[in-house]
Amino acid sequence: MNRMIVTLIVLFSLVVSVNAQLAETLIILDDTTPAIDAVISLPSDTTGTISVDLAGASLTLYDAEVQIALEVADERVHNVQFNIMPNMGEHSLHLERLDNVDKAAVVIESLSEFLLQSPAQTVNDNSLGVDQGVNVVLNSTSPNRMIDLSIPTDQLGVFAAYSPNATTMNQLTDSTGTVVATSMLGHLDGLSLLIDGGDYQYTMLGVNLAEETAASLLLTPYDSEQMPLLYIPQTESIDDVAVVNSLEEPPTNMPSCQADVFVSSVNLRSGPGTGYSVMNYGFQNDVFPVGGTNPQNNWIVIGLPDGNSAWMTRSAVNMTGDCSTLSVFDIPYREAPEAEVVVIGSDPIIEQVGVVVVSQESYLDYDDEYEKYEDDDDYEDDDDEEYEDDDDYEDDDDYEDDDDEDDDD
Repeated sequence: MNRMIVTLIVLFSLVVSVNAQLAETLIILDDTTPAIDAVISLPSDTTGTISVDLAGASLTLYDAEVQIALEVADERVHNVQFNIMPNMGEHSLHLERLDNVDKAAVVIESLSEFLLQSPAQTVNDNSLGVDQGVNVVLNSTSPNRMIDLSIPTDQLGVFAAYSPNATTMNQLTDSTGTVVATSMLGHLDGLSLLIDGGDYQYTMLGVNLAEETAASLLLTPYDSEQMPLLYIPQTESIDDVAVVNSLEEPPTNMPSCQADVFVSSVNLRSGPGTGYSVMNYGFQNDVFPVGGTNPQNNWIVIGLPDGNSAWMTRSAVNMTGDCSTLSVFDIPYREAPEAEVVVIGSDPIIEQVGVVVVSQESYLDYDDEYEKYEDDDDYEDDDDEEYEDDDDYEDDDDYEDDDDEDDDD
Protein backbone atom coordinates (compact mmCIF):
# COMPACT_ATOMS: atom_id res chain seq x y z
CA MET A 1 0.00 0.00 0.00
CA ASN A 2 1.46 3.36 -1.02
CA ARG A 3 1.84 6.20 1.44
CA MET A 4 2.99 9.75 0.83
CA ILE A 5 4.48 12.04 3.43
CA VAL A 6 5.01 15.66 2.46
CA THR A 7 6.72 18.10 4.80
CA LEU A 8 5.72 21.70 4.16
CA ILE A 9 7.11 24.97 5.45
CA VAL A 10 4.89 27.83 4.29
CA LEU A 11 6.24 31.39 4.54
CA PHE A 12 3.68 34.15 5.11
CA SER A 13 3.63 37.93 5.43
CA LEU A 14 0.78 40.03 6.78
CA VAL A 15 0.83 42.29 3.72
CA VAL A 16 0.08 39.94 0.84
CA SER A 17 -1.62 40.05 -2.51
CA VAL A 18 -4.29 37.55 -3.49
CA ASN A 19 -1.80 35.66 -5.66
CA ALA A 20 0.63 35.45 -2.75
CA GLN A 21 -2.06 33.97 -0.54
CA LEU A 22 -2.58 31.22 -3.11
CA ALA A 23 1.10 30.27 -2.84
CA GLU A 24 0.28 27.28 -0.71
CA THR A 25 -0.70 23.68 -1.25
CA LEU A 26 -4.17 22.84 -2.52
CA ILE A 27 -5.23 19.31 -1.54
CA ILE A 28 -8.19 17.63 -3.20
CA LEU A 29 -10.24 15.12 -1.19
CA ASP A 30 -12.14 12.62 -3.33
CA ASP A 31 -12.84 8.89 -3.54
CA THR A 32 -9.13 8.20 -3.99
CA THR A 33 -8.09 10.30 -1.01
CA PRO A 34 -11.15 10.99 1.18
CA ALA A 35 -9.05 12.27 4.11
CA ILE A 36 -5.57 13.49 5.00
CA ASP A 37 -3.71 14.10 8.24
CA ALA A 38 -1.12 16.73 9.15
CA VAL A 39 1.24 16.72 12.12
CA ILE A 40 1.85 20.14 13.72
CA SER A 41 5.05 20.64 15.72
CA LEU A 42 5.99 23.87 17.50
CA PRO A 43 9.37 25.00 18.79
CA SER A 44 9.62 25.18 22.57
CA ASP A 45 8.09 28.22 24.28
CA THR A 46 6.45 29.54 21.11
CA THR A 47 2.90 29.82 19.86
CA GLY A 48 1.83 28.66 16.43
CA THR A 49 -1.02 29.78 14.18
CA ILE A 50 -2.52 27.48 11.56
CA SER A 51 -5.01 28.60 8.90
CA VAL A 52 -7.14 26.06 7.00
CA ASP A 53 -9.36 26.96 4.05
CA LEU A 54 -12.24 24.52 3.70
CA ALA A 55 -14.52 23.69 0.77
CA GLY A 56 -16.80 20.78 1.63
CA ALA A 57 -14.45 19.45 4.29
CA SER A 58 -14.40 18.94 8.06
CA LEU A 59 -11.54 19.60 10.49
CA THR A 60 -10.54 17.82 13.69
CA LEU A 61 -7.48 18.76 15.76
CA TYR A 62 -6.07 16.12 18.13
CA ASP A 63 -3.46 16.47 20.84
CA ALA A 64 -0.64 13.98 21.44
CA GLU A 65 -3.02 11.80 23.49
CA VAL A 66 -5.50 11.70 20.56
CA GLN A 67 -7.99 13.85 22.46
CA ILE A 68 -10.03 16.32 20.42
CA ALA A 69 -8.84 19.91 20.84
CA LEU A 70 -10.92 21.46 18.02
CA GLU A 71 -13.74 20.15 15.85
CA VAL A 72 -15.43 21.86 12.88
CA ALA A 73 -17.79 19.90 10.62
CA ASP A 74 -20.17 22.35 8.95
CA GLU A 75 -20.38 23.47 5.33
CA ARG A 76 -21.07 27.02 6.51
CA VAL A 77 -17.46 27.33 7.74
CA HIS A 78 -15.01 28.34 4.98
CA ASN A 79 -11.86 29.14 6.94
CA VAL A 80 -10.58 28.18 10.39
CA GLN A 81 -7.63 29.92 12.01
CA PHE A 82 -6.38 28.75 15.40
CA ASN A 83 -3.50 29.69 17.66
CA ILE A 84 -1.87 26.91 19.72
CA MET A 85 -0.50 28.00 23.09
CA PRO A 86 3.17 27.36 23.96
CA ASN A 87 4.38 23.95 25.14
CA MET A 88 1.13 22.09 24.42
CA GLY A 89 2.92 19.27 22.65
CA GLU A 90 2.50 17.89 19.16
CA HIS A 91 -0.92 18.04 17.48
CA SER A 92 -2.40 16.24 14.50
CA LEU A 93 -4.91 17.74 12.08
CA HIS A 94 -7.44 15.43 10.41
CA LEU A 95 -9.27 16.73 7.33
CA GLU A 96 -11.92 14.77 5.47
CA ARG A 97 -14.91 15.25 3.19
CA LEU A 98 -18.22 16.16 4.73
CA ASP A 99 -21.00 13.59 4.44
CA ASN A 100 -22.59 13.44 0.97
CA VAL A 101 -19.75 15.46 -0.59
CA ASP A 102 -18.07 13.88 -3.64
CA LYS A 103 -15.13 16.26 -3.86
CA ALA A 104 -13.68 18.67 -1.31
CA ALA A 105 -10.63 20.90 -1.12
CA VAL A 106 -8.42 22.21 1.67
CA VAL A 107 -5.48 24.59 1.95
CA ILE A 108 -3.26 24.42 5.04
CA GLU A 109 -1.03 27.35 5.94
CA SER A 110 1.31 28.06 8.84
CA LEU A 111 1.10 31.75 9.83
CA SER A 112 3.60 33.87 11.71
CA GLU A 113 0.90 35.16 14.07
CA PHE A 114 -2.82 35.12 14.78
CA LEU A 115 -4.54 37.58 12.41
CA LEU A 116 -7.28 39.91 13.63
CA GLN A 117 -9.43 42.38 11.75
CA SER A 118 -10.42 45.66 13.36
CA PRO A 119 -14.13 46.21 14.08
CA ALA A 120 -15.60 49.67 13.56
CA GLN A 121 -17.31 49.74 16.95
CA THR A 122 -16.60 48.38 20.43
CA VAL A 123 -19.76 47.64 22.40
CA ASN A 124 -20.57 46.52 25.92
CA ASP A 125 -23.35 44.08 25.24
CA ASN A 126 -24.20 40.38 24.97
CA SER A 127 -24.85 40.59 21.23
CA LEU A 128 -22.64 41.48 18.26
CA GLY A 129 -23.53 42.64 14.78
CA VAL A 130 -21.11 42.83 11.88
CA ASP A 131 -18.22 45.25 12.49
CA GLN A 132 -18.61 45.15 16.26
CA GLY A 133 -16.41 43.85 19.05
CA VAL A 134 -16.62 43.35 22.78
CA ASN A 135 -13.94 42.85 25.44
CA VAL A 136 -14.91 40.47 28.22
CA VAL A 137 -13.37 39.53 31.56
CA LEU A 138 -13.52 36.00 32.96
CA ASN A 139 -12.75 35.14 36.59
CA SER A 140 -13.44 32.41 39.12
CA THR A 141 -16.87 33.85 40.02
CA SER A 142 -17.90 34.55 36.39
CA PRO A 143 -15.98 32.00 34.33
CA ASN A 144 -18.13 32.03 31.20
CA ARG A 145 -19.65 34.45 28.70
CA MET A 146 -22.35 33.92 26.06
CA ILE A 147 -22.63 36.24 23.05
CA ASP A 148 -25.28 36.31 20.30
CA LEU A 149 -23.94 36.88 16.78
CA SER A 150 -25.96 38.18 13.84
CA ILE A 151 -24.70 38.20 10.23
CA PRO A 152 -27.00 39.20 7.33
CA THR A 153 -27.98 36.10 5.39
CA ASP A 154 -26.58 37.47 2.13
CA GLN A 155 -23.13 38.09 3.62
CA LEU A 156 -20.20 36.27 5.15
CA GLY A 157 -18.65 37.25 8.47
CA VAL A 158 -15.46 36.54 10.40
CA PHE A 159 -15.88 35.76 14.09
CA ALA A 160 -12.71 35.76 16.19
CA ALA A 161 -12.12 35.02 19.87
CA TYR A 162 -8.71 35.93 21.26
CA SER A 163 -7.65 35.40 24.87
CA PRO A 164 -3.81 35.59 24.99
CA ASN A 165 -2.22 32.95 27.22
CA ALA A 166 -5.60 32.09 28.79
CA THR A 167 -7.01 28.58 29.03
CA THR A 168 -10.55 28.59 27.61
CA MET A 169 -13.03 26.29 25.91
CA ASN A 170 -15.29 27.60 23.16
CA GLN A 171 -18.43 26.59 21.29
CA LEU A 172 -20.36 28.13 18.40
CA THR A 173 -23.95 27.00 17.72
CA ASP A 174 -26.57 28.19 15.26
CA SER A 175 -30.12 29.36 16.04
CA THR A 176 -31.38 25.75 16.15
CA GLY A 177 -28.71 24.64 18.64
CA THR A 178 -26.65 22.76 16.05
CA VAL A 179 -22.96 22.83 16.98
CA VAL A 180 -20.88 24.56 14.29
CA ALA A 181 -17.48 24.53 16.02
CA THR A 182 -16.11 23.42 19.38
CA SER A 183 -12.68 23.84 20.98
CA MET A 184 -11.79 21.76 24.02
CA LEU A 185 -8.80 20.98 26.25
CA GLY A 186 -7.80 24.66 26.52
CA HIS A 187 -4.90 24.35 24.07
CA LEU A 188 -5.99 27.31 21.91
CA ASP A 189 -5.98 30.98 22.88
CA GLY A 190 -7.13 32.23 19.49
CA LEU A 191 -9.90 30.97 17.19
CA SER A 192 -11.27 32.58 14.03
CA LEU A 193 -14.07 31.31 11.76
CA LEU A 194 -15.21 32.57 8.35
CA ILE A 195 -18.90 31.64 8.35
CA ASP A 196 -22.08 32.12 6.31
CA GLY A 197 -24.70 34.65 7.30
CA GLY A 198 -27.17 33.73 10.03
CA ASP A 199 -27.78 33.91 13.76
CA TYR A 200 -25.34 32.16 16.08
CA GLN A 201 -24.49 31.92 19.76
CA TYR A 202 -20.93 31.77 21.06
CA THR A 203 -19.92 30.53 24.51
CA MET A 204 -16.49 30.98 26.12
CA LEU A 205 -15.60 29.15 29.33
CA GLY A 206 -12.46 29.89 31.33
CA VAL A 207 -10.69 26.88 32.82
CA ASN A 208 -8.75 26.90 36.12
CA LEU A 209 -8.91 30.66 36.41
CA ALA A 210 -6.46 31.70 39.14
CA GLU A 211 -6.83 35.34 38.14
CA GLU A 212 -8.90 37.49 35.82
CA THR A 213 -8.57 36.79 32.11
CA ALA A 214 -9.34 39.29 29.35
CA ALA A 215 -10.61 38.24 25.93
CA SER A 216 -11.54 40.04 22.72
CA LEU A 217 -14.58 38.83 20.74
CA LEU A 218 -14.82 40.34 17.26
CA LEU A 219 -17.34 40.02 14.40
CA THR A 220 -16.01 41.69 11.26
CA PRO A 221 -17.06 41.83 7.60
CA TYR A 222 -15.60 39.35 5.16
CA ASP A 223 -12.58 40.83 3.36
CA SER A 224 -12.18 38.87 0.14
CA GLU A 225 -8.80 40.46 -0.60
CA GLN A 226 -7.27 39.31 2.67
CA MET A 227 -9.05 35.94 2.81
CA PRO A 228 -10.08 34.61 -0.63
CA LEU A 229 -12.95 32.13 -0.55
CA LEU A 230 -12.12 28.61 -1.68
CA TYR A 231 -14.79 26.66 -3.49
CA ILE A 232 -15.16 23.62 -5.74
CA PRO A 233 -17.33 23.91 -8.89
CA GLN A 234 -19.12 20.73 -9.93
CA THR A 235 -16.56 19.73 -12.56
CA GLU A 236 -13.97 16.99 -12.93
CA SER A 237 -10.91 19.23 -13.24
CA ILE A 238 -8.71 20.27 -10.37
CA ASP A 239 -7.90 23.40 -12.37
CA ASP A 240 -11.50 24.52 -11.83
CA VAL A 241 -10.94 25.01 -8.12
CA ALA A 242 -11.40 28.75 -7.84
CA VAL A 243 -11.00 31.64 -5.48
CA VAL A 244 -13.59 34.40 -5.26
CA ASN A 245 -12.03 37.84 -5.03
CA SER A 246 -13.17 41.46 -5.19
CA LEU A 247 -10.80 44.37 -4.74
CA GLU A 248 -11.78 47.27 -2.54
CA GLU A 249 -10.61 50.87 -2.67
CA PRO A 250 -8.20 51.84 0.12
CA PRO A 251 -9.62 54.15 2.77
CA THR A 252 -8.92 57.87 2.52
CA ASN A 253 -6.28 59.33 4.83
CA MET A 254 -7.13 61.46 7.85
CA PRO A 255 -5.05 64.01 9.80
CA SER A 256 -2.49 62.85 12.43
CA CYS A 257 -1.32 59.24 12.65
CA GLN A 258 -2.12 57.23 15.76
CA ALA A 259 -2.51 53.55 16.67
CA ASP A 260 -5.53 52.60 18.79
CA VAL A 261 -5.28 49.10 20.31
CA PHE A 262 -8.54 47.17 19.85
CA VAL A 263 -7.50 43.73 21.17
CA SER A 264 -7.33 42.89 24.86
CA SER A 265 -3.51 42.97 24.85
CA VAL A 266 -0.63 43.12 22.40
CA ASN A 267 3.10 42.56 22.73
CA LEU A 268 5.41 45.57 22.36
CA ARG A 269 8.69 44.30 20.92
CA SER A 270 12.22 45.54 20.36
CA GLY A 271 11.93 45.14 16.59
CA PRO A 272 9.48 44.34 13.78
CA GLY A 273 8.47 40.70 14.10
CA THR A 274 7.73 38.00 16.63
CA GLY A 275 11.41 37.03 16.59
CA TYR A 276 12.29 40.12 18.67
CA SER A 277 12.02 40.21 22.46
CA VAL A 278 8.94 41.52 24.29
CA MET A 279 9.65 44.82 26.06
CA ASN A 280 6.18 45.67 27.35
CA TYR A 281 2.47 45.30 26.61
CA GLY A 282 -0.27 47.44 25.14
CA PHE A 283 -3.87 47.06 26.19
CA GLN A 284 -7.30 47.66 24.72
CA ASN A 285 -8.04 51.39 24.15
CA ASP A 286 -4.37 52.39 24.52
CA VAL A 287 -3.48 55.06 21.94
CA PHE A 288 0.09 55.50 20.74
CA PRO A 289 1.67 58.02 18.36
CA VAL A 290 3.08 56.27 15.30
CA GLY A 291 6.60 57.20 14.22
CA GLY A 292 7.20 54.86 11.31
CA THR A 293 6.86 51.44 9.75
CA ASN A 294 9.01 48.64 8.42
CA PRO A 295 9.43 48.10 4.65
CA GLN A 296 6.80 45.36 4.67
CA ASN A 297 4.34 47.82 6.26
CA ASN A 298 3.04 45.22 8.70
CA TRP A 299 4.75 46.49 11.89
CA ILE A 300 4.84 50.03 13.25
CA VAL A 301 7.15 51.80 15.67
CA ILE A 302 5.30 53.72 18.39
CA GLY A 303 6.16 56.22 21.07
CA LEU A 304 5.74 55.17 24.71
CA PRO A 305 4.77 57.44 27.63
CA ASP A 306 8.24 57.04 29.19
CA GLY A 307 9.90 58.48 26.09
CA ASN A 308 11.08 55.15 24.69
CA SER A 309 9.82 53.47 21.54
CA ALA A 310 8.67 49.95 20.65
CA TRP A 311 7.33 47.94 17.74
CA MET A 312 3.88 46.38 17.45
CA THR A 313 1.99 44.48 14.78
CA ARG A 314 -0.50 46.51 12.74
CA SER A 315 -3.06 43.68 12.99
CA ALA A 316 -3.84 44.63 16.61
CA VAL A 317 -4.54 48.33 16.10
CA ASN A 318 -6.75 50.79 14.27
CA MET A 319 -4.60 53.22 12.31
CA THR A 320 -6.15 56.68 12.24
CA GLY A 321 -4.98 59.91 10.73
CA ASP A 322 -2.50 60.73 7.99
CA CYS A 323 -0.30 57.65 7.97
CA SER A 324 0.64 57.88 4.29
CA THR A 325 3.94 59.67 4.89
CA LEU A 326 5.35 57.52 7.70
CA SER A 327 9.11 57.05 7.81
CA VAL A 328 10.25 53.61 6.69
CA PHE A 329 12.90 52.02 8.91
CA ASP A 330 14.96 49.38 7.14
CA ILE A 331 15.16 47.02 10.12
CA PRO A 332 15.14 43.28 9.30
CA TYR A 333 11.74 41.64 9.68
CA ARG A 334 12.32 38.70 11.99
CA GLU A 335 9.78 36.02 12.89
CA ALA A 336 9.93 33.30 15.51
CA PRO A 337 10.19 29.81 14.01
CA GLU A 338 6.89 28.76 12.49
CA ALA A 339 5.06 25.55 13.15
CA GLU A 340 6.13 22.67 10.98
CA VAL A 341 3.23 20.98 9.20
CA VAL A 342 3.62 17.43 7.94
CA VAL A 343 0.77 16.33 5.67
CA ILE A 344 0.14 12.58 5.67
CA GLY A 345 -2.33 11.07 3.20
CA SER A 346 -3.02 8.03 1.08
CA ASP A 347 -1.62 9.31 -2.26
CA PRO A 348 -3.35 12.71 -1.96
CA ILE A 349 -3.86 14.87 -5.03
CA ILE A 350 -1.75 17.94 -4.29
CA GLU A 351 -1.45 21.11 -6.33
CA GLN A 352 1.79 22.87 -5.33
CA VAL A 353 2.00 26.58 -6.08
CA GLY A 354 5.02 28.35 -4.65
CA VAL A 355 5.35 26.05 -1.63
CA VAL A 356 8.73 25.13 -0.23
CA VAL A 357 8.64 21.33 -0.15
CA VAL A 358 11.33 20.18 2.25
CA SER A 359 10.98 16.52 1.54
CA GLN A 360 8.72 14.13 -0.28
CA GLU A 361 8.87 10.36 -0.30
CA SER A 362 6.56 7.51 -1.12
CA TYR A 363 6.65 4.53 1.17
CA LEU A 364 5.80 1.18 -0.39
CA ASP A 365 4.71 -2.17 0.93
CA TYR A 366 4.01 -1.20 4.50
CA ASP A 367 0.83 -3.28 4.22
CA ASP A 368 -0.25 -4.01 7.79
CA GLU A 369 1.60 -0.99 9.15
CA TYR A 370 -0.74 1.44 7.39
CA GLU A 371 -3.89 -0.65 6.90
CA LYS A 372 -5.22 0.52 10.25
CA TYR A 373 -5.49 4.13 9.00
CA GLU A 374 -8.09 3.09 6.43
CA ASP A 375 -10.62 2.60 9.20
CA ASP A 376 -11.49 5.55 11.51
CA ASP A 377 -12.14 3.19 14.41
CA ASP A 378 -8.67 1.71 14.02
CA TYR A 379 -7.17 5.20 13.92
CA GLU A 380 -8.50 5.93 17.41
CA ASP A 381 -6.73 2.86 18.73
CA ASP A 382 -3.48 3.89 17.06
CA ASP A 383 -0.30 2.64 18.66
CA ASP A 384 3.33 2.93 17.74
CA GLU A 385 3.47 -0.14 15.47
CA GLU A 386 4.00 2.01 12.38
CA TYR A 387 7.24 3.31 13.87
CA GLU A 388 8.91 -0.04 14.49
CA ASP A 389 12.14 1.28 13.03
CA ASP A 390 12.80 4.35 15.16
CA ASP A 391 16.09 5.05 13.40
CA ASP A 392 14.20 6.11 10.25
CA TYR A 393 12.54 8.96 12.10
CA GLU A 394 15.06 10.06 14.72
CA ASP A 395 17.60 11.52 12.29
CA ASP A 396 16.31 14.26 9.98
CA ASP A 397 19.61 14.26 8.05
CA ASP A 398 19.15 10.56 7.23
CA TYR A 399 15.62 11.28 6.10
CA GLU A 400 16.74 14.00 3.75
CA ASP A 401 19.54 11.78 2.44
CA ASP A 402 16.93 9.16 1.59
CA ASP A 403 15.09 11.74 -0.47
CA ASP A 404 18.25 12.60 -2.37
CA GLU A 405 18.86 8.95 -3.15
CA ASP A 406 15.30 8.54 -4.42
CA ASP A 407 15.73 11.60 -6.63
CA ASP A 408 18.94 10.13 -8.10
CA ASP A 409 17.01 6.95 -8.90
